[in-house]
Amino acid sequence: RAINEELKSPLHLALNLVSIGMVYAQLSDSAKAIAVLEEALPLYEQLGSPQGTSNVFSNMGKVFLEGGELDRAVEYFT
Repeated sequence: RAINEELKSPLHLALNLVSIGMVYAQLSDSAKAIAVLEEALPLYEQLGSPQGTSNVFSNMGKVFLEGGELDRAVEYFT
């Protein structure tokens, strides 16, 4: 993360945050996964990337789905 911040590359930082978030999801740490994924959202919005924003929402939905929070998952899939 520090390298990307030093280079001031919001795209690379957002990509890495999504990857880190999904690693937390694989480790069954939903709270950290969601927190890190939420950090990526404003970066994608700043970049004007609807594809990146959509990817984050989809991943957040997956995290909630895997955690058994179906109502929350639906919010991110719709």
